[in-house]
Parts: sequence; C-alpha cells; structure tokens
Amino acid sequence: CVSSAIFYLILSREAGLNTETIETIDHAFCSVETDSGWIDVETTTAYGFEPGLKREFQQSFNQTGYTYVPPGNYRNRNQINDKEAVSLIIQNRMSILQKHNDHAPAVGLAIDRWTLWDDDNNYRDMNDSFKNWAAVLNNRDNYREAFEFLNLVSKIYNLTEVNSDLLYDLA
Repeated sequence: CVSSAIFYLILSREAGLNTETIETIDHAFCSVETDSGWIDVETTTAYGFEPGLKREFQQSFNQTGYTYVPPGNYRNRNQINDKEAVSLIIQNRMSILQKHNDHAPAVGLAIDRWTLWDDDNNYRDMNDSFKNWAAVLNNRDNYREAFEFLNLVSKIYNLTEVNSDLLYDLA
C-alpha cells in the first residue's frame, strides 16, 4: 500500500494536484484536494476515490487485513510528509527481513530509515535492529563480534547508556 500511495503521490503532483499521504496503524493511502474539498484516494483497490462512502470497499478491507480510517476519525489518521512516507517503505522492507530472521541487512535499512527521518520511533527501531543482530551473533557463539558490533554502533549513535546492560552481558 505504501509503494502504490507514493507512486500516486508522485504522479498526481506531476499533474499539478495537491496531494498528501495519510498513514494509519497498518495502512497508507493518499488524500487529494479537489474543488469540493479533500477526498481520500485508495490506491490498492478498484474502489479508488472516496472509498469510505462505498460499502463494497469497506467490505473488501475486512478481507485484506487493512483498516481504512474515514476522515472523521482523525486520531487514527496521521498526515505524514514525503520523507516519512518513504521511510515506511524502508520499514516494510525491515519487517520482512526480521520475519525471516535475516537481521544483518535490516541493520543498514534501519540506519537509512533513521537518517531519512530522524524521530524517536525510528531511533528506537534502529537500536532494536542493532540488538537483534547482536543477539544473532551471540546465539552463534560469536560473543566478541556481538560485543564489538554493539559497542561500536552504541558509541556512534549515542546508545551506550541505553545498551549498557546488554553490553555488560556480552562482555
């Protein structure tokens, strides 16, 4: 959903439309300004424009696992900027790698994501990726490598205090 929303965002802006990205807990889509006001644009379904008004669309989302949040429920909708939207693509890639216990490449992506959008959530996720990779190394009996890795990234990203207990255990 994120990739298609960003693709729509690029195309619509190129066409001169005022478009924003909307994030919910487990979904992303666009909202576009029209002469009659802002309407949502769902890029992952054929129901497209103003999907909240279409019953078929709402029923289809019950089957996909996503949740469409209509405009009236703003506490569950969050307008995000372009960097945040792109960082969601990186987050999705990290999530897939982590689900497959492939933590090494997730480290680089986590750093990229935090570098792109420096916020507390991305910072915490980056540190989690460091700790996950250190745990993998530890489980492989590569204790020294785990310690050296976590110690280095903790120093670089000012996480030494946060990771002190884990560093102590690895040492």
